[in-house]
Amino acid sequence: MTRVSACLLAGAGLLAAACGPKTYVDVQAAAEIAGKAGDYKKVHELCGRAIGLADQLQRGHWVIWSLECYADAASRLGNAGVPASAYAIAVEGYPDYPWQTRSQYRLSNDYGVALSMAGKDDKAISVLEGVLAHYKGTPLEKSINVWERMYIVRNLGKVHAKKGASEASTAFANKWADEIEAMIARDPRVEFRVGAAAALEVLADLLSTHDAVRAARLRVLAGEERRREEFHWAYSTNKARKRCHDMFLFEKRVDRCFLELT
Repeated sequence: MTRVSACLLAGAGLLAAACGPKTYVDVQAAAEIAGKAGDYKKVHELCGRAIGLADQLQRGHWVIWSLECYADAASRLGNAGVPASAYAIAVEGYPDYPWQTRSQYRLSNDYGVALSMAGKDDKAISVLEGVLAHYKGTPLEKSINVWERMYIVRNLGKVHAKKGASEASTAFANKWADEIEAMIARDPRVEFRVGAAAALEVLADLLSTHDAVRAARLRVLAGEERRREEFHWAYSTNKARKRCHDMFLFEKRVDRCFLELT
């Protein structure tokens, strides 16, 4: 069988990949054609390949674009998850690039979620703690959007819960409960701390076996905060309940949203 006839019969899989476009530019162009045609199965395949090709070229911004494309296609196919290995190429292989984009916290958050979903909870904790501490001790320490920080705190709390109660999980829960309580006392504007209620609920669950009194107090505070959040949403012109970043893929506006562990 000739290579041409083999390619015609391949259809999909490794042989199809071998027969398709070879360079990053060609793969990206093919993905763009598939994206405009709404063929997200093909987009998923091509953008997954593009991650590796961009990495071979050591082009961090291309790696990140390909990862966003790959993840968006996966979500459109009904699979919100992306292998942790794909995130690792971007987040660990090019650690400076995400911090130059709006997706800086989201990509690391989603990497931590992917790690936990793959059963790598210790690594997930390390990644999520690392992103929370990225600007620690610098003038930019408080620059992270609180809504984004609350997503990461919730996910980190859920990973700790998976592993079971420990000194580490208790210390984490107390630390962030202190910070959120201080944040609420310091600023009455709930719009600047959206997500705190859900974070408090996760922290209360973590503390329930170690400090039932504080856990109960956090649940009361979470209820009060949730009511304030609902009032905010009722009158807010922005009705988006998820933290997302809008970006353009194949000349279409798409929302790339923070992933959250269930």
